[in-house]
Amino acid sequence: MTKNVLPIALLTLFAITGCYNESMTVNEPEPTVGIAVEQKKPIQEQLVVELEPPKEAVIGAIPEVKLAEIDRATCKVFVGDQIPSIDGFPQESKSKLTVLAFIAPGTKPITKMRASEIVDDLKRLKETNGDTVEIIVVQVGEAPVMEAETLKLISDPESKIYDQVATGSQPPRLLITDNKGKILWLDIEYSTSTRDELSKVVGFVIKNGTK
Repeated sequence: MTKNVLPIALLTLFAITGCYNESMTVNEPEPTVGIAVEQKKPIQEQLVVELEPPKEAVIGAIPEVKLAEIDRATCKVFVGDQIPSIDGFPQESKSKLTVLAFIAPGTKPITKMRASEIVDDLKRLKETNGDTVEIIVVQVGEAPVMEAETLKLISDPESKIYDQVATGSQPPRLLITDNKGKILWLDIEYSTSTRDELSKVVGFVIKNGTK
């Protein structure tokens, strides 16, 4: 039994002290020949580029209205003219400008939808600018009167009002006048570019006046 005492005592000492000799060191296995070992690289911080918010489109002046000769011939009044005397349209307004929009809903779904889209755009324009702009919608032709809510709506079933400003064409047609009734801008259609330009002209006049 004395022969087994020393080994047992040494093992006990190693367990208590944690001591070991170099022969007990475990070496890491070398990579197998022919197999690439992937070296982990530190994760680099991503480059974050902050984009500027889109700038609001602005104009430096009221754009010149240019129409083809055939389209110009449909205008009984043009930029620089005084708006005709229209029942319900103020010759002088407390607002900085007035938008006069002619629409013709008719009875067909496509014309009704088109007129409704124009009215909705004008409502948003009114909500954005408040009392600084007066918006009057003239509904041309025989059709149930549309709901305009915040806008002033004039019914023109026999086209008597529309015939004072246009000939040989059908609505839509838009005019912007100053607070004295002078026409500043107009368009003989209503497209996406018309809507955008309308908003820009209104914003410019409100901020800078008519000059």
